[in-house]
Formats: sequence, C-alpha cells, structure tokens
Amino acid sequence: MVTPYLLLTRLYRLEACNDKIMSRYKLLNQAGDSRKSVCNERLEVRKKIRTELTQSIHKVRNDNCTEAEKPLLYIISSSVRGSFFMRYLFLNKDWRALQSFERHNLHLYYEALYTPDASRKIIDLLLRQKERIEDYLQED
Repeated sequence: MVTPYLLLTRLYRLEACNDKIMSRYKLLNQAGDSRKSVCNERLEVRKKIRTELTQSIHKVRNDNCTEAEKPLLYIISSSVRGSFFMRYLFLNKDWRALQSFERHNLHLYYEALYTPDASRKIIDLLLRQKERIEDYLQED
C-alpha cells in the first residue's frame, strides 16, 4: 500500500486555504461591507467545500494510511495550516486582497488536479469545487 502523501498534502493545502477564505468572508460580512449578501452566498459555498474536503481527506487517509503513519500526517496537516496562517496573517482585510486569495486558491486546485495517483472520485470532486469557485468569481 502506497501512502498518497502528495495528494494528502495538496488536500490539506486546499482545506487550509478554504478556511482562511471563509474567515475573510466572515470578517467582511461583520465589517458592514456593501457586498454582505455576496459574502453570505460565498460563505455557504465555502462551508460546503470544507465539508467535502474534510470527508475526502478522511477517506484518503483512512483507506491508505497505517496507524503508524497517522502522526506524520498530523504533523504535515499542522505545518500546512501554520504556513497559511503566517502567510495571510498580515493580508489586508479588504475585497481586493480576498480576490487575490481566491485566485491563489484556484491555483491550488490546479495543482491538486494534476496529482499522480489521485482517484477519479477525488478529481471529480475537485473539478466541481473549482467550477463553483470560478462561477462566482466570474460575477465580479
């Protein structure tokens, strides 16, 4: 059994990025931004994506990893989350910065889509998520 570390790392990156984008939408929503309804709609999309990513990560990890490997995966997950936190801690909390972050998230989707040995089910899920994000970004 080969552990798909590359796939899991890329899924962890998508999950961390999604969480940061969700927190930005929440901040803009609370700040009384004129795009409050847009923030709410996108936040709902992001919540659904979070659930799907979390389920995918658990499935890949549980189907392909031994108990001995799980602590290593926890370390990888924590370091990915920490790097996203530090990278975007000082990011401006405005709409333009959020759009830049959204474009970076799309780049992460393209990386994940080209992961060797990713199952067709994971690829299909990532494609659907990417399309949902692209659809609402085209509205801007």
